Parts: sequence; structure tokens; C-alpha cells
Amino acid sequence: MTRKSYFKQRRIEILKLVGKGYNDMEIIHEMKIGLPNLKTQISRAINYSNVTNRHEAFFEAFKQNYINKRDLIVKRVNKMNDEMKINEDVALLPIQTIKSVLKISKKTLEMYEKIGILKAERKNDKRYYSLSDLEKLKAIVVLTRDLRVNLAGVDVVLAILEKFKIKNYNDFAIEIAQIIKNKQEKINDNN
Repeated sequence: MTRKSYFKQRRIEILKLVGKGYNDMEIIHEMKIGLPNLKTQISRAINYSNVTNRHEAFFEAFKQNYINKRDLIVKRVNKMNDEMKINEDVALLPIQTIKSVLKISKKTLEMYEKIGILKAERKNDKRYYSLSDLEKLKAIVVLTRDLRVNLAGVDVVLAILEKFKIKNYNDFAIEIAQIIKNKQEKINDNN
């Protein structure tokens, strides 16, 4: 490959990235070049393409088939996903969703709130729960229904989880469930 064809290829790569909507830092990371080199390469790519700015460079790259619609869609979807990360502590789920997902009654949820192991956020006199609350409730269900742990025991387990800032309630509850089950079997075997 000649030097001239190498630089032409680099300009095309940069034009593709510009066309896909990459910013300077993303291009630097992708091409592993420094900022001054990038600025030079971008200006050469723009001049080479007979355009005056990035916006025109995008259309030129599209016209030259350096990029396609799929590339644009993938980049846009990835950007939207990054911008739309859900905060797990924001109360989004109405009580009806929680009831249907976990097969749990409204009275049971109210009891959990009353004793302090769960706290719903109220908006317009309706209860809403976060994804973190849902994970906590799944752990509570495993502990109470499957292992027959009383609510005092559940409260202790949840306090431990919160003290050590463990967010994955469900996996931890399953581990605790196994430990409790093994201890109960050992006690039953000894009797």
C-alpha cells in the first residue's frame, strides 16, 4: 500500500466515523490517534471530500456509501440506550404490576410497609415501587413462602443486606435460604 493510498484510507475511515455521528473523543478512541492528529485528519477528510463542515461530510459519506442506514440506526440506538439508563431506585411500578408479578396481595404489601420492611412511594394517592423494591420483594417472597422465615427473620436479613450495601437481594436470599434449609435438615436429623 502506498503512502497516498494509506492516507486516503484513513480519511475514508474518519469520514465514516464522522458520518456515523462519532464525536472527537470517540474517533480518537476508535482510531487510536491524538487530538492534534485527529483535527488534521478531519480537516483533510473534509477538504478531500469537497465539503465545508461535518454536516456536509456526513451526507458525503452517506452518498459515497461509506456508511449505511444500518450503521446510523445502530449508533443512534446505542446512544439512546446510554441516555435512557433507568435508575433502579425511581418508583415506576404501580401496585397492580407488583401484585400480578409476585402473586402478592395488597394487604400483604400494606403489612410490609406497616412493619417497615418496605416503603412505597406515593403519587396522587397511589403506591409505586422501584426496581430495587421489586428485587427486595422477590427476596421477601422466597424467604417467607419458600423457607417459612417469619417477618422478624426477614427484617434481620434485609437489615444485613442494607448494612453491607448488597443490592442483589434475590441471589443473596436464595443463598440464605439454602443455609437455613441445611440447618433445619441438620436439626431434624438430630431429633
